[in-house]
Amino acid sequence: FWWARAGKLDEIELPSKKVDVKKLELLSSYQIEAGQLLSNITNRVSATEGKFRQEKIIAEWRDLLETEPEFKFKVFKFRAIVSSGTYIRSIAHEIGKKLNIGALSLRIVRTRIGDHKLENVISIN
Repeated sequence: FWWARAGKLDEIELPSKKVDVKKLELLSSYQIEAGQLLSNITNRVSATEGKFRQEKIIAEWRDLLETEPEFKFKVFKFRAIVSSGTYIRSIAHEIGKKLNIGALSLRIVRTRIGDHKLENVISIN
């Protein structure tokens, strides 16, 4: 993380890993206005516990999205079945590159790790 934060990623050789995308299914799509997207991001980032640059992240999104609050973004919801160790955010980035547009992961819900499924989780609250 230090190299990325220092803006020096071009000075090192980044490791790579071959991943297997077994299934990528489009579940839904919709549009969201920049103002609504900013509200969504602000709520999610603010809910994050710990010190993870929340204020800076929100400020940067605000700077980006407040310039055109009526601008509409496309949001696509996918279900992916992938090999162990796959970095899901990189899949969103690769889809954007193939479509020649910017793309990022707005929300990720892990529903399974190996034989362990989210539906079988027992809460200890």
